[in-house]
Amino acid sequence: MDIDEIKKYSYKGEAYEFLMAYEESEKSADLRAVLGSIYRCKHSSDKELKRDIRCVGELTEEEVGKFLVLYKKSIDDLVQLFSGDQRMKEYLGV
Repeated sequence: MDIDEIKKYSYKGEAYEFLMAYEESEKSADLRAVLGSIYRCKHSSDKELKRDIRCVGELTEEEVGKFLVLYKKSIDDLVQLFSGDQRMKEYLGV
């Protein structure tokens, strides 16, 4: 999130003000995609997430389970990152 050479990302990207300031701009498109993934994960059952994981290719049930564990841990890390701003937590519904 700190790729400053093209001025697309910065640590400001984890703040609600950034999201609102660039709401209609391409600059926040990736952030909105990440936030959408977080929201979807937090509001989906494991069964729904496993179904989505299976859509990426042929995986064994064991591979799907491992993928799910890693995905949910990654989402939890992102929630922790964005939790520095209470408004972002509310925006994410967590």
